[in-house]
Amino acid sequence: MKRGFVFIGFIFLSFVFLVSGAQAAEPWQKLIKPPKNGDFEPIPAYMVYPPVKPNSSCQEELDSGKVVDTSFKRTEKATKPWKIGVLFPHLKDPFWLGCCYAVFEQAKRLGVETTLLAATGYNDLVGQLAQMDDLIAKKVDMILLAPISFEGNDESVAKAKAAGVPVINVINDQRSDDLLCKVDVSFWQLGNAAAKWAIADAQKRGMKELNAVVLPGPAGAGWVIGEVEGTQAASKTSPIPFNIMSTKYGDSGKDVQFKLAEDLFTTFGKKIDYLFGCSVCSWSAALPMKEAGLADKVKIVGYDITPDTVEGVNNGLIAAAANCNGADQYRIAMNLAVAYLEKRIKKEDIPHTIVPKFQILEKSNFQKYPFHVSLAPAGYRPEFYYKP
Repeated sequence: MKRGFVFIGFIFLSFVFLVSGAQAAEPWQKLIKPPKNGDFEPIPAYMVYPPVKPNSSCQEELDSGKVVDTSFKRTEKATKPWKIGVLFPHLKDPFWLGCCYAVFEQAKRLGVETTLLAATGYNDLVGQLAQMDDLIAKKVDMILLAPISFEGNDESVAKAKAAGVPVINVINDQRSDDLLCKVDVSFWQLGNAAAKWAIADAQKRGMKELNAVVLPGPAGAGWVIGEVEGTQAASKTSPIPFNIMSTKYGDSGKDVQFKLAEDLFTTFGKKIDYLFGCSVCSWSAALPMKEAGLADKVKIVGYDITPDTVEGVNNGLIAAAANCNGADQYRIAMNLAVAYLEKRIKKEDIPHTIVPKFQILEKSNFQKYPFHVSLAPAGYRPEFYYKP
């Protein structure tokens, strides 16, 4: 019965977030200091230039292209209100709220008309493809696409290009070579870095082997593929035995991940040393971990951060989390879109892929961590349209 009440409370908190669009401010949220008036400092990043392997992932591009270690600088305000269309897989959690904040922060600074459409989740590829068609029909000047599928969005990107609408890929990786540019992090690197953090932590604890379970998110999404493969790669080169006992896929909604985490703790219990999970997945595992009496045994390591995972690191329920710098990715994409439309940059000078640098969040660097690279300030509510 106790577990049932916990789950009901968990769903209620999810409902409150969806209705309010924001969470109650926590003391640590005072550390989130977004750029004043949207005027961000140069963002440290890798610029990847061709030649790169065709139809490749971000990590393959980093491996095969010419990589320049530099930074991305903002562009000035647009001379006309260009129409920018933005597509999210969903807007059901604080990760995408942070991305939403950055989109409209820059839309207002740059003075461009911006429309944001969100599908209903990672199982709604059909819905996202229809939204892509809507934006093309509305003759937007640029589309910023966070694709649901690594391959399933290819045809719609080609359709947009044929209609004269450039597409910038953001956040979620995809294989299309019809893009104007990709703004990504390597999710392979996120998974690899999270796993290597766990290996180092296990060695500090004197452990002779490491048993892990993984809650990566929805099967088939580019970011999920990368994080799983990066984790697997680290496990194969680990100086101590690294056993991945189970990988459970599912939509990144909190209710789905809560149930998957319960299943893992019921099945493997005290055999688990580390649980790896996407931003929502990692936080969703914290309550089932406590309910199973394993909070002193299992360490949760996230592949990304949201306010929930940050609070988890702050209170010790989550040990560490990598970070794909989602808000900074949209700052880059919005500024690149305007720079291209204003002809401030030639197409041939645009990198194939722009990869912002990231760092692992843990208790030791908590007070100095740049949370604004991913998170919206406390009290922010979703926006869907802006016209200068």
